[in-house]
Amino acid sequence: MCPLLNLSYCPPSQTNLGQDQVLVVTVFNPLGWPRAEVVRFPVSSSPVLVTDSTNSPIPAQIVIETLVPLNTRATYIAAYTGELPQEAQQQQQPQKGLLSVVFHAEVPPLGYATFFLTAVPPGTQGAAIISTAKFATVPAHQNGPAGTPSGNEAADSLPETIVLGGFKAAPSPAGGGGGASGGTGGGEAKAKTAGEDGDAALRVTFSKSAYGMTHMELVRPAEGGQEIAEVAKPVRSDVLDYVTAKGGAYIFDPSGAATSPTDTNGQVPIYVQRGPIVEEFSRQIAPWVSETFRVYPGCDYAELHYAIGPVPEGAGHEVVSRFSAAISTNETFFTDSNGRQYLKRVLNYRSDWTLALTDPIAGNFYPVTVGAFIGDGAAQLSLLVDRAAGAASLADGQLEVMLHRALATVDMKGVGEVLNEAITVNGNTERLMVIGSLRFGLHTGGSTAEGGKGGMQETPGGSDSRHLSAGTAAHASAEAAAGAETNPSFDSGADATGGAGTGGGSMPAVQQASQMWPERSPHGRRGAERAGEEDNGEAIQDSSEMRRTRGRRGGEREVVEEQQGGQGAEWRREHAQRLIAPLQLAFAVESKEAIKAAEGTYRWRYSLSQRPSSRTTSVHQPAYSLPPNVAVISFQELSPREIVLRLAHLYEAYEHPTLSKIGRVDLRQLLSSQKIKGVVELSLMANQKRSEMRRPMKWHVDGEDPSEADNSKENSLLGGPVDPTSLVVELAPGEIRTFSVKLSPP
Repeated sequence: MCPLLNLSYCPPSQTNLGQDQVLVVTVFNPLGWPRAEVVRFPVSSSPVLVTDSTNSPIPAQIVIETLVPLNTRATYIAAYTGELPQEAQQQQQPQKGLLSVVFHAEVPPLGYATFFLTAVPPGTQGAAIISTAKFATVPAHQNGPAGTPSGNEAADSLPETIVLGGFKAAPSPAGGGGGASGGTGGGEAKAKTAGEDGDAALRVTFSKSAYGMTHMELVRPAEGGQEIAEVAKPVRSDVLDYVTAKGGAYIFDPSGAATSPTDTNGQVPIYVQRGPIVEEFSRQIAPWVSETFRVYPGCDYAELHYAIGPVPEGAGHEVVSRFSAAISTNETFFTDSNGRQYLKRVLNYRSDWTLALTDPIAGNFYPVTVGAFIGDGAAQLSLLVDRAAGAASLADGQLEVMLHRALATVDMKGVGEVLNEAITVNGNTERLMVIGSLRFGLHTGGSTAEGGKGGMQETPGGSDSRHLSAGTAAHASAEAAAGAETNPSFDSGADATGGAGTGGGSMPAVQQASQMWPERSPHGRRGAERAGEEDNGEAIQDSSEMRRTRGRRGGEREVVEEQQGGQGAEWRREHAQRLIAPLQLAFAVESKEAIKAAEGTYRWRYSLSQRPSSRTTSVHQPAYSLPPNVAVISFQELSPREIVLRLAHLYEAYEHPTLSKIGRVDLRQLLSSQKIKGVVELSLMANQKRSEMRRPMKWHVDGEDPSEADNSKENSLLGGPVDPTSLVVELAPGEIRTFSVKLSPP
């Protein structure tokens, strides 16, 4: 394993391979979906040949690492390992930088695939393609018009408009659809590849003089090799610095608006690399701010990789990445709540109380665990983070995420020390540098910001009733229908297709629920069973009268569900899982003779969800895939033949027109490489059997009739009990279920 891959440091992969040596790369997929994603790691030289477990060459590309300066990289490697890397004395020039190999890895669910890398002579057929690269230096500009390129030859070789991504050079397979959308959950599945019918790809335009992104398009392939733009928006990305004279670990107290950090010599170097798998636009805005945009041809996302620091000494610096798009958001954006639920945020507003802001900047930042997005009913811009952060939308069409904080004062709120992390190597101490990434995408439809503050419906307690958990979704739709009966002007906020409402094509929420939940669990709803309701497999809409009379809380309450669904919702849920559980890489250098000897005994490709026909994997049998709306969130061994398995439904009720439905998982197929002896459902904490749990307490709310108090067990839509014969698990939107699975001896 190489824990410093973010510094492009991996001694096994950077070994100078001899003619009889092979770099063995094992790629593990912790998700229950097949994946076809880009993997990247440093190599010592080029050219190289990459082959899969069948010894077939696969497309690969050699890129130059430009994000972290080599001297800074050497400092951090020495801090972590105690040793300076071999290339520590090289100059800080992209042309003399580190090399990495990039290729698409197809990996089965809950399993691994093995790839082999060998050094080959120049001109070898199938060898990794070396990226084409161009370099330029342009004048910096701060809060003003863009500069003009310098007149040197390198700058003139780079055009003013640089378009990356789309389908122009996409190899197979691609990483844009290899997650949730690649699996059906109904049996065998494979990862999608570029160019398949219906695939979309992100195309991003950059400006040389503005040294940044200017435009984004989501395109689909058309006849004759053409591309059709499904949605296109001007989008700009900036790194900005909030300078702070006070504040601390708990308090964000900027001195004013964020400004752009610039180099003292007023020059911004930019570097563009092109190739069939990844295309990059790199820029160094200041000596302590570097960014690389990575766009993947044939894929529906792009990434922004950043290296921030060490920030200047003296004042505090809180650095953000701000995306500005031509999207009318009406002062509204959405952030996740612990990755499970997206909450609506309105500028300078709280639904629970009258807000009196003393700091309009800090008062509009919200915690983000997974991501945030903005939308206007026609387009959505989504950002996903690789770590917990703060996010805000301080102006229409803007979305910014905090990347780094280094302060100079203490706020005396409990920590008792300055938030000013540092690193010391050989007696030299400097402020910490942060290396990370954001993943972003542009999509059609989805959330509408219509209504702003006034459009938010509130519960009697004052909380924003748009943010419904799956546990309240069933009775919420009935309450919405009740509101429609008493208020003819009631609008659910969505048209019949699940997109943003336009006013004329809306429908009551209970009718919408019948479309999103067309069939009931074969075991029925738990609440329905307790109520003695017959499980006849009819649409949930048939039970609306029961929910309407039993699900009231404190009289008439209108519940309007925010329409987050569509393309953007599916993209966020899928890619969030891929970021939370990335592909894991392991490396070993072996002789070709050892590889050949292992072919008859070692499985180069394996999946828990796949029963191989023999110990060799020359025949790739498709493995069972989880449904696209269900994920494995825990897989823990309690004993040699007992595991704790947690399954989660990824979507909220009403979030997506088709994926906000019951998800079903066949445990026998999910663990088809094992023989299941028994399954017992546990509590969420896995410390007691589900059947032995006490009934939850009923919480009474002031002003609520106790006879009409909500009982979440009776009114929630939940998956049914697990049949001991079929071992099929059901999960309703938002539901998490935990099981103890005992396995028979092999």
